Amino acid sequence: LHGIARGRGVRAPGPPTAAAVCAALAPDEAALAYYWVADDLLVAVAADQAGLDVARVTVDRREQRDLAAYAAALGRGERSARPFADFFRRLGPVLFPPEVRGRVEGKRRLAVSPHRALHLVPFHAVDWDGEPLVEHVAVRYVPNLGALLRPWAGPCAGPGAGAGGAPVLSVGCGAFDDPDAAARPLADAEPEAREVAAAYAAAGRAADVLVGADATRAALQALGDRLPAYGVAHLATHALSVLAPERADDPLAARLYLRDGPLDGIGVAALGLRAELVVLAACHSAQRAVAGRGFAAVPGDELFGFPAVLFEGGVRCVLGALWPASSEPARPIMRRLHAGVAAGDLPDVALQQALRAHRAAGSEDAFDLLHWAPYYLAELGRPSPSRPSADA
Repeated sequence: LHGIARGRGVRAPGPPTAAAVCAALAPDEAALAYYWVADDLLVAVAADQAGLDVARVTVDRREQRDLAAYAAALGRGERSARPFADFFRRLGPVLFPPEVRGRVEGKRRLAVSPHRALHLVPFHAVDWDGEPLVEHVAVRYVPNLGALLRPWAGPCAGPGAGAGGAPVLSVGCGAFDDPDAAARPLADAEPEAREVAAAYAAAGRAADVLVGADATRAALQALGDRLPAYGVAHLATHALSVLAPERADDPLAARLYLRDGPLDGIGVAALGLRAELVVLAACHSAQRAVAGRGFAAVPGDELFGFPAVLFEGGVRCVLGALWPASSEPARPIMRRLHAGVAAGDLPDVALQQALRAHRAAGSEDAFDLLHWAPYYLAELGRPSPSRPSADA
């Protein structure tokens, strides 16, 4: 964190002490961090503005086995929520012991820093008093608690910029020229991209749309200096899993496909996006490598995956999917999410409201984890209260 800040010429934040983390939290906000210290033992740290608690959490063999099976299923590209719904319910008492619950109870927003395979768990779907946690609090994920201390300076006028915010980029790729994509056409990608642009246009924000033959790597790269100026970017397309066995030793080889071919992790970073929110409406796009190169657990596992390379470029929030999501429920969820952000909600609050609205709709798939739980919002840094100066 300090190295990145120094490299950008930005004043590094202070040391990530417990007092500094607590002071950075709003009165309605809590933060959790988890650390594996043995195969059967987690340390859980829970913080709010008033203080910090630490809990020792024993994870029995059944939960260890199911966590490993769930991570393996993601690596095989399976839609992995439905078979593990009971596992997510059982994780509630494990991940939220009394010391943790006391800090989270009654809060509106929650930042979670997982560790190792917990990076792949949708905490927002874990049981809290008989309901998924998302029904009680807006959840976002951070690489570490120190990330809460780093100010973010991007092109937006600030959180909830509304009509005065930076322009929006919306990309929908429904067909693929590259035979290596091995991907079926995405009939809803182009309509979704137009709906996203319309949500911001209704709030007075300019929106650029790339669909059809224009949804290409070449068209994105041709935007050049405009790319860092976008406040929101939405890309509806296909992606390949960073957990797949053939990419286990090279997580930057994960692919995000456009009409004329793929972008790997380096290619995504090279786009130069510095938006407050980037939505990768693509299967597997929120995954992080947690093993590989001979390591059963990769040191610094929060450094690998599409969210990490976008953070390195200067993006604040990245929304992706942990497993393949059906497009039929995805479109209204994305539409509600962007309408909330356009209206001034912070991204995690907008996502919570979109998921709650989906679950409350009463449709056949409303309560199916498969359709609403994969959406995973990762964040690095606090939003800036105003537009940064030219040399920030």
